[in-house]
Amino acid sequence: MKMTANHALQRTRRERRGCQSLRPVRRVAELSALADVHRLVSIVALCLCFGCTTSGPVVSTDVDRAVTESFSFRRAHAISPERVRWFSEGTDGSYPVINVGFDEGTHYTRSATLRVREDGVVERQEMRDDGELIWIADR
Repeated sequence: MKMTANHALQRTRRERRGCQSLRPVRRVAELSALADVHRLVSIVALCLCFGCTTSGPVVSTDVDRAVTESFSFRRAHAISPERVRWFSEGTDGSYPVINVGFDEGTHYTRSATLRVREDGVVERQEMRDDGELIWIADR
């Protein structure tokens, strides 16, 4: 068989035709990869949306007022008004549990744990000598 320039050109066209037959396979692979990326972006977006929501109970203005007027918060405020913070940490029964402390830049320190009863009375958590946690009036 004699090889000519025309023969080499025909062979190249055949190879190209073979590559064209792989185009749908490549396209499916590209779409599959794109779907994977889209799925990943959706998961990240959902995590960001739901990860940034409040995890504790939302406190009312009555609770806010009771905490900021409490003895423990006023004492912490007297120590460092710029760094004093309070934040909710769930509930104890039906009462919101509030931590009063300081913003240390990388974390919060806790100086008191409070709960606000329905009638607006603020109680502080203390530990007895035997290790039992009790609630006493925050005065």
